Amino acid sequence: MVVSQKTAVRALVLLVTASALLVTIVKDLNRAAFIELDGLQGENTALRAEWGRLQLEYSAFGMDGRIEMLARAQAGMEYPREIIAVEVK
Repeated sequence: MVVSQKTAVRALVLLVTASALLVTIVKDLNRAAFIELDGLQGENTALRAEWGRLQLEYSAFGMDGRIEMLARAQAGMEYPREIIAVEVK
């Protein structure tokens, strides 16, 4: 079975056209994936910054001076001026 030259050229043109279409589709998918990656990297950077801030805040909560300051400022607490002992029977 001999394929004519015209048929072979048509087949090659069809294959080249299909290949070009697939290259365009893959390029578009790659562009969309890169845009998503860029957005996720930005979100990652923001989350890492927030994590660092939260770690600093957490370490600050453990300081006795900070706890005392917050107790005085927010709750109006003070050290007692005198100690009164009450016996309960």
